[in-house]
Amino acid sequence: MCNENTTAMLAAYIAQGEIGDYSEEEMPNHTYLKCISFTPSQDDELEQCIMQYHRGLGYVLPSVSPTNSYPLSSTLSHCPSLQHV
Repeated sequence: MCNENTTAMLAAYIAQGEIGDYSEEEMPNHTYLKCISFTPSQDDELEQCIMQYHRGLGYVLPSVSPTNSYPLSSTLSHCPSLQHV
């Protein structure tokens, strides 16, 4: 199973692809991530970690986001908890 940081990093790429760039004005806290089901055990702590990674992905086009996450996700066959990757 993935550790929380790896899960959050991959989920941030998913969020980037689904939502686009992080916006402090539109996304002041992690609750904007509740509309995406990343893992069966998704909780507030994981969503906060995802938000931190998502903040750092600025200016990654949603169409390019899956391409960026592919090298990482393709090596993580032990990460069944992620539903979108």
